[in-house]
Amino acid sequence: GVVIVLGGHRCGTSSVAGVLSRLGFPAALAGDEIGGSASNPRGHFEDATLCRMHERMLGRGGWRDPWAPVGVPARVKSQYVGHLRRRASAAQRWCVKDPRLCLLLPVLIESLRECAIEARMVSVFRPVESAAESLRRRQRMPREAARRIAWLYEGARRAQVAWVHSATDMPVLGVEYDALLNDPGAGVQRVAEFVGVGA
Repeated sequence: GVVIVLGGHRCGTSSVAGVLSRLGFPAALAGDEIGGSASNPRGHFEDATLCRMHERMLGRGGWRDPWAPVGVPARVKSQYVGHLRRRASAAQRWCVKDPRLCLLLPVLIESLRECAIEARMVSVFRPVESAAESLRRRQRMPREAARRIAWLYEGARRAQVAWVHSATDMPVLGVEYDALLNDPGAGVQRVAEFVGVGA
């Protein structure tokens, strides 16, 4: 099955997806993973194809000024489901991570159900002001713009977690990024136990 990593920009989702990758849950098909950068030297652990689809779904504003879709066009949905099927056929266990899922999680979950793919979720959170400051530095954007984006994604993350708890039976693990940094061994162990593998 798939492990969904949910969390906003600069909130530690790459660290958690990196842990999952090392535990045998690849983040993308071979050659389709978004690699490292100055701000994430170890890698983003994101599926480039899914990220491009998610960005298109959010409209012209993209991740900075998103408009979450009321519905996804049938052609786009078909491509999306087809890619998820390819991911599932390539690996029994895999992960999906993209901050845009804070806004698009229902699209992913509906598509996974259509493919009969079991899912569980790791929800990653960080104090909003810390995330905003990290985003401001990475994007060289005004502080207020970074704060607006950080609050938008954190509010959306909380809403999605509440929806998952109320409307699905999906297992959810909450991970605090600062706690993971302070005690990586314990954090990795919690994630490993949640996904049912040895750390």
